[in-house]
Amino acid sequence: MSGTTIIVTSGIIRNHENKVLLVKRAPNDSFPNKWQFPGGKGEYGEHPEESLKREILEETGLTITPLFPIVINQFKSSTKEIQYIEIFYLVDLVSPNQIVELSSEHTDFSWIDIDEVTNFDTTEYIQAVVAKAKSFPFFSSK
Repeated sequence: MSGTTIIVTSGIIRNHENKVLLVKRAPNDSFPNKWQFPGGKGEYGEHPEESLKREILEETGLTITPLFPIVINQFKSSTKEIQYIEIFYLVDLVSPNQIVELSSEHTDFSWIDIDEVTNFDTTEYIQAVVAKAKSFPFFSSK
């Protein structure tokens, strides 16, 4: 069987208040104006954690520490012979007082409780990721 596999990494970034970062995609991008967790495609030979650090720095200006993967999904392109493996990591900030500086890929951001993700216009896919992530104790209600 032929085809290509692309590794995508995304970060569920939590700050010192246990809030998570959502970013809003630009209107001219895929999934226009949808909210998501920052991340992107890895480069050939790049370790997923290095890809995650690079993508989050490029998209948000934040330096992070990947802790561990909490959700791994696989999906296939409906138009090409490409499968995507997406790894969502729990991520902490290297230092708590960083300022979010968005790239042109995004137009807005919000630090929210993970329970509030349902109030944002995301894909169903992100809602499913959040449901899985909420099963971990560090996101349990206070």
